[in-house]
Amino acid sequence: MSTPHNCALVFDFDGTLTAPGGIDFLAMRAAVGCPPDGTLLEFIAELPDVERVRANRRMVELGLEFAQASRPNIAAEDLVCELRKLGLPMAIVSRNCRAAVRAAFPNFSRISPADFAMIIGRDDGFPPKPSPAALLHIADRLDLRADQLWMIGDYCFDLDAGRAAGARTVYLTNGETPRWTADFVIESLRELPDLLRQCIL
Repeated sequence: MSTPHNCALVFDFDGTLTAPGGIDFLAMRAAVGCPPDGTLLEFIAELPDVERVRANRRMVELGLEFAQASRPNIAAEDLVCELRKLGLPMAIVSRNCRAAVRAAFPNFSRISPADFAMIIGRDDGFPPKPSPAALLHIADRLDLRADQLWMIGDYCFDLDAGRAAGARTVYLTNGETPRWTADFVIESLRELPDLLRQCIL
């Protein structure tokens, strides 16, 4: 699949395309017995089989509940609509399950899963971010080099995955003090079109 600008944008979902704070991670950790400062997926992966199945089931239930109450992030729909008009391929890579990502889309009024070439969740067979595996798969499917991808996210796992893949990284701070480094740092998705115009359009 050729792309008009020889690049593609890969978005994190929760806290990036959806407004920050939509997932209660403390509640999720408590629900599966993960320490407050632990990382959920990595904690669950180390559980015994029966407990791991139970914890994953609870994660899906809570993920769907939070997704249905989520809201679009500021400028997210405008951004996706503009990128769609420009013919830039877009994808989503989330540590959430695919069903939860899709369950959030009814809360968007102008964009849908059809706007994205791929939506990859933690249950799609790839190691979750910070692994670069899903990004490398996207590059392969779009017939691009990994360094032609832009990874946009609000958390260190997004940026680590992008760096490990060799993609450009864009850190969305959502107006908070930056905590991590990236190739580009933006406060709002409103800034991304101008950044892309300077670099690729």
